[in-house]
Amino acid sequence: MLDQVQKEKFLRLKEIYTKLHSIEDILMNIERLVKEIKAELKIELSNSDENRSYYSISEAAELIGLHPGTVWKKVREGEIPAKRLGKKYFIPADFVHSEVVKNVDDKFSKNQKKF
Repeated sequence: MLDQVQKEKFLRLKEIYTKLHSIEDILMNIERLVKEIKAELKIELSNSDENRSYYSISEAAELIGLHPGTVWKKVREGEIPAKRLGKKYFIPADFVHSEVVKNVDDKFSKNQKKF
């Protein structure tokens, strides 16, 4: 009787162990894919805007994923760096690109917590 119980426990532990490893493999693949996407995103941003140093508020808002009014408010409050040229403000491309990459990181982190 005891041997049968031990065998059942062993089989259950083996099953759990196998599932755990497959979940770890899936998470490692997801992490690798996210790294690849981030690398491609950085390359894409740098290639598409090689000669560009600044974005308008509306362009930056679209790339960052915020409403232009929110970006404008953050510029006024000093949360987002900007240069003024006449009546218009321009946001450095480096800042915009780093925010895009940060948003990808944030979304990945939130999705990872669900597991």
